[in-house]
Amino acid sequence: MLAMSNQSNLKEFTSDEDELDESRKWKLYRNLQKLKLYYFLRGAGFVVAVFVPFLKGFGLTLSEILILQAVFGAALCFLEVPSGYYSDVYGRRSALIIGSICLTLGFSVYTISSGFWGFLIGELVLAVALSFISGADTAMTYDTLVELELESEFRRVKSSQSFYMNLSGGVAGCLGSWFLEHVWRLPVMLETACYALTIPLAISLVEPARVKLSNSRGVFRGILDVIGETAKLQPLVRQTILVSAIVGVSTLAAFWLSQSWQQEAGLPVAAFGIAYAILRLSVAASSLVAFRVVDLLGYYRMVLLCIALVATGYFVTAGFSVIWAVPVLICFSIVRGFGIVVFSEKLNDLLPSDRRSTILSLESLICRLMFVPLAPLLGYLADGYGIKWALYLCGGLFPLATGFLLYLSWRVENTPMAPVVALGKAAET
Repeated sequence: MLAMSNQSNLKEFTSDEDELDESRKWKLYRNLQKLKLYYFLRGAGFVVAVFVPFLKGFGLTLSEILILQAVFGAALCFLEVPSGYYSDVYGRRSALIIGSICLTLGFSVYTISSGFWGFLIGELVLAVALSFISGADTAMTYDTLVELELESEFRRVKSSQSFYMNLSGGVAGCLGSWFLEHVWRLPVMLETACYALTIPLAISLVEPARVKLSNSRGVFRGILDVIGETAKLQPLVRQTILVSAIVGVSTLAAFWLSQSWQQEAGLPVAAFGIAYAILRLSVAASSLVAFRVVDLLGYYRMVLLCIALVATGYFVTAGFSVIWAVPVLICFSIVRGFGIVVFSEKLNDLLPSDRRSTILSLESLICRLMFVPLAPLLGYLADGYGIKWALYLCGGLFPLATGFLLYLSWRVENTPMAPVVALGKAAET
């Protein structure tokens, strides 16, 4: 009788455990769906497509606009790694909540500002927002897949997220240029509303189970430990971060130069949204096929293709400021779409969960550090000597730098004695 009672209790306990497991899995699967919606709302850049004309409408020059972006980048440099460390220690969910709130506040400042200093405050708040979101969103996705034992699906999931983000960006950008001609601040107001919706969405996410980074040595020393281990002990991680960062800067610079170039080429402001929509949809399409292309070409040939596309985009736009050259901007969109998927997968495969967000934030930090001194220089060249000279500089600088760093990465990975073991595995030994 007692044995039967024990068996009954065991079955009841097992049933409850299975039910909890299924409930947990369902919540984690919901995480992936919610993150798609989160990316969709974050991508709704109504004002991004016409950001340069929008700011010029308040009397700002291109140099002042790029100074704003340099300050934004400098603030990100200061905040990027500490916010990633926060995510590793205290959780991805809370980092995304803080980032979503600040994102909404930052664009709220833009709805009431009308001069350089007001926009500067908005950029500083946005820097706080993106520093908390950067790394935490990707880490949340990857850690969710790890708990579901589906990490092999990361490329497909990341491609899907990128697709939805760029799809919403394309549609919103197309509408934004039309709204700008009728109600000047309406694109900013709509973008603020979309970002406000990300706050309850971030709150509803479930924190995936993972190994949390210890904070026993303090925040500052803990950050230095992670950076030091990455820089000194893991050359493949270091080189991959540098390649990803320089490719990111090449597309970031292209974005800020392209809108002034489109004006010089004679493209009407009303058509900016259509051009932006096509470019964002090109990013979406290229991110969807990125994993197929990398399977076909391999990682290194894929990056070489990106180098060729960047060089083509810069040199053609520098040489021809005419409307028929506008489609060449798609080169940068393809590189961006490929990079979102390929570099994310490459780095996540090498990183352990307890420091993933910190090191992904380090990649963004390096990207911004490169852009901070470059942005004012490009603005000076464009305003003082013509935008073509800024484009020529980028066309020579970025392909050469990326090619050199890619060669170093290839040499590290293919040298027999090189320590190419993943960072997490190194920490376990």
